[in-house]
Amino acid sequence: MSLVVPCPGCPAQLSAPESAAGKQIRCPKCKAVATAPAFVPVEEVPVVEAKVAAPPPKPKVQTTISCCVVCNTMVAVLAKVKVVHCPKCGFANPVRGWTDDGDEDEATRRKAAPRNEDDEDNRPRKKTRRADDDDYEDDDRPRRRRRKSVSRGGGSGRVVALVVGGLVLLGGLALGGYLLVGPGGVLAARAPVPPGWKQYDYPQSGFRAAFPAEPTVFGANVQGGFGGGPVSDGVEIPQLESMFSYRTGGLGAFGARGQSGTQVTVEVHRYRTSIPRSSRDLMARNGNGRFPGGRSNRVRWLGSSAFEMVTGGTLMRMVVLEKVVIVVQISGPNGTRARPEEENGFFDNFELTK
Repeated sequence: MSLVVPCPGCPAQLSAPESAAGKQIRCPKCKAVATAPAFVPVEEVPVVEAKVAAPPPKPKVQTTISCCVVCNTMVAVLAKVKVVHCPKCGFANPVRGWTDDGDEDEATRRKAAPRNEDDEDNRPRKKTRRADDDDYEDDDRPRRRRRKSVSRGGGSGRVVALVVGGLVLLGGLALGGYLLVGPGGVLAARAPVPPGWKQYDYPQSGFRAAFPAEPTVFGANVQGGFGGGPVSDGVEIPQLESMFSYRTGGLGAFGARGQSGTQVTVEVHRYRTSIPRSSRDLMARNGNGRFPGGRSNRVRWLGSSAFEMVTGGTLMRMVVLEKVVIVVQISGPNGTRARPEEENGFFDNFELTK
């Protein structure tokens, strides 16, 4: 008989003869050294005499006494049976309500027991409001009517109104945020003033703006003013107060070839009274679109909707406010368009002072 010894250095099982018991052996694969278990003499092993165990006791069958519901004969009932037949009348009596100790439940015993009419008369009964007319002498007193619960369908309507109101509120907040921080908004990020440009104030026209050079000013205040009456199609022309033009590069043709540098022209028309809505719509009737040689669209500027048109190398923008109309033209050198940082720097730093 050979000994099987597990190698401590690898998963191999080492086979050794009985003569190697208690000695060291070497694994032929990993060269690890293992010790073969030694034999223990028989006289050194304690021996205890075993006894035959007794068979487990059989469980006792629990029984109880029940009464037949037909003939009142006492019947012995085995535990955990559902039906027991009466030996006298043969009626099948249902067995209910067993507890853990084999006793019948008290509530089940009460249900199985026959009722006695005399006992029913002695049971306490619920008091009725008016059992007999002789029990109450105040029959003529008015009775209190119970209010009937009326199911109203206004709950769902209120929920719908709250949801719609919340959506309208969120839409208004989103629109207000866009008007404040969106392009042309009051809190929108401004482009810096282009390098070499300077800020100029013109209180007579009520604005401050950056120009590449000091512009030439044309125009004057109108003492009497013209306008103030309706014209065709029911459009009313307000009375003019002042009309000024601010232009860099002199009186040459705007955007013509041969001009060096960026050219900027600002025209400001102020009125004594508010410009009617019909007049505003007439002066700003153009919208988005394209045409040969250019395009037009609507942009937001100075807190209002402005009309913008690009023709060749010239960008023109017009905005109609309550009492003022502002028209701006910007072009680059030699009939080209100005750089985007110059256009954005001019429009973002244009401010109204009155």
